[in-house]
Amino acid sequence: MTPTLRKRHQRTWWFLGIALLVIWGTSMVAISKNENTQNLAATNTSEDVAMSIKNGSLPNTQTIVLQLNQAPVSPQSLVYLTDKEATIAPKGQLLGRIDGSGTFEFPLDSLASAMSKKVIKGYDAIHQKVLFTAVINTN
Repeated sequence: MTPTLRKRHQRTWWFLGIALLVIWGTSMVAISKNENTQNLAATNTSEDVAMSIKNGSLPNTQTIVLQLNQAPVSPQSLVYLTDKEATIAPKGQLLGRIDGSGTFEFPLDSLASAMSKKVIKGYDAIHQKVLFTAVINTN
């Protein structure tokens, strides 16, 4: 490799490295702008459950985020979505299972995202009782 070719090669790699860093930085800014998180006031919940809802990157999609500080007492804790508070939890749409403490995300499809009133219920399948309830009004 000649000295001029070596210098051209080095400049090309420097340019590509800087360009990739700029592209990465702008994509991180764009991603953080797209995540629109709304904190919700949950009713009839214990202080161990924090809930929020994120708008998805696709239109009419949302994700429900549950943060549990302590693991639920039941190993079979399920999360359901209904449109009425009086509806029994197992008759609603099953979102997923909670096992342990931490953050759990449950994506909603376009039909569930379009519901004007969402009722999120944590349900103990073994003892058949409701652990927590959160009402979300999206008018």
